[in-house]
Amino acid sequence: MCFRSVGIFTQSSVPWELRLVLDAIVSIDNFANTPEFVHFFHVLAGHVLDPADGGHIDFFLPLGSCGQRLRFLRHFNI
Repeated sequence: MCFRSVGIFTQSSVPWELRLVLDAIVSIDNFANTPEFVHFFHVLAGHVLDPADGGHIDFFLPLGSCGQRLRFLRHFNI
């Protein structure tokens, strides 16, 4: 089953992290080196329509709009 969009609501202690669950904190530094995070996002993306068909994943968390924070968002170009 594919969804048009999925929204993830999360919190973080610092603006460049995604706190998925208690001890699963995704950041620029650990994303590519943590197979569980890569797998999670690949599986999630597999349940969302392709961007060409209007599919998207939205993250709702406190992020700024400049510097490293924007680079973090671009890193998750799913």
